[in-house]
Amino acid sequence: MKTGTDTATSAQAGANPLFRRIICGALARMPYGTLTVRMPDGEVLSYGRGVNPSGHTVKAAVVIHDADFFRRCVVFGHIGFAEAYMDGHWETDDIASVIAWFLLNLNDCGLLEGTGKKPVFVNFMGFINQCLHIFKHNSQSNSKKIFPITTILAMSYLSCFWMRP
Repeated sequence: MKTGTDTATSAQAGANPLFRRIICGALARMPYGTLTVRMPDGEVLSYGRGVNPSGHTVKAAVVIHDADFFRRCVVFGHIGFAEAYMDGHWETDDIASVIAWFLLNLNDCGLLEGTGKKPVFVNFMGFINQCLHIFKHNSQSNSKKIFPITTILAMSYLSCFWMRP
């Protein structure tokens, strides 16, 4: 029978420490608000220095259950972050605060989408990931099936705004 310590140890077993260092380094560059992170090995880290220049502050906390979380975030970016949440690799009591913390620090982290500050290594990983995705058998066939449906849904949604007087 596995104890809590065994579970944490097994979650770390296949982890690449490079991915953890990349993510922790990125979090350390985010100065605003406070993010408390409980690592899979039980270590608790805190990021941010509190209030930002405009006076806003956000306090958020996450618990990372599986060290594969770090690999998924580095390799798959924000999609990997979201999928790791859905798969139970990390959790929080307040997802809105976690998202608000990242938004508060958007301009200070090169790993976040939309900043234009991604390191070359991360951009290269994203490029490789996109290439692999294109060659998956189901990517092209599923996109042909899904595209008409999403187009109809998007047009229906947007028409609500266009038709308003």
